[in-house]
Amino acid sequence: MHKLTSSATADAATIRTAGLDLVDIERLRLAYRRSGPEFLSRVFDEHELMAARSCPAPTWQVLGRMFGIKESVVKAAAGFPPDSGYRDISIEARSGQREWPVRVRGELAEWAGRQGVQLSGGGWMIHSGLGLAWTIGRPVARTSDPRQ
Repeated sequence: MHKLTSSATADAATIRTAGLDLVDIERLRLAYRRSGPEFLSRVFDEHELMAARSCPAPTWQVLGRMFGIKESVVKAAAGFPPDSGYRDISIEARSGQREWPVRVRGELAEWAGRQGVQLSGGGWMIHSGLGLAWTIGRPVARTSDPRQ
């Protein structure tokens, strides 16, 4: 059970957008079995795959968390913009951290810029083979110096 602390409650006031996703790890594995390595290369970049393989958690759980974060970005953005895909969302998996930075490219980056948000995400295994992933968009820190 995850308990909200006072700092988490204070952070909630700074969230501008959010998305949630339930991830069925077995369905992700089934997609891989049906499509092979092409499935992974359509969804994940090389850095994400290397990070998933090097984390102490089982690789499919890490890939599931990343996939769920990507899906929750799509939900936070109210859908994929035209000509966008999962590889336009990059998850910087960091072993031992609950929250991972999320980078977006293309039209998703333009959307994040218009919203003035920086994205991050995380997730938990909530049941055997079932995970919950989330993404939040916090305001990008603005500088008062007009030269920056």
